[in-house]
Amino acid sequence: MIDKIGIDLHGVIDSDVGMFKELLETLYMSTFITIHIISGPPVKDVQDELDKLGLKIGKHYHYIASVVDYLKTKDTRMWLDHKDTWWADDKDWWGAKAAICEKLDIDIMIDDQEGYKKSFEEIKTHFLLYTG
Repeated sequence: MIDKIGIDLHGVIDSDVGMFKELLETLYMSTFITIHIISGPPVKDVQDELDKLGLKIGKHYHYIASVVDYLKTKDTRMWLDHKDTWWADDKDWWGAKAAICEKLDIDIMIDDQEGYKKSFEEIKTHFLLYTG
């Protein structure tokens, strides 16, 4: 049974906001599915972007998880570039979403970045590559 779904913001939800808005609202109304938005930037930044897109906690999703915030809790070496974008070594970055999904017991993760896929091979979460 699918209880928990993880879905990425950048390249997935923001690629077709209208469709995903409707889908997430329909899934949210289901009493047995929990929706986690799992994206790279800090939770506050993701929350702000979702708000601007008209996606609301308590209507379209339940929780937000952040790769940056997760890596910070692990004391991973990270840095900001000139555009204030967070970076980490590839191994740390590409493994983080799988680690988050494993910790949250996510059943399915939908993402557009194939780089994450390999990290999901060792856990129970199914990785679905979204290609638009």
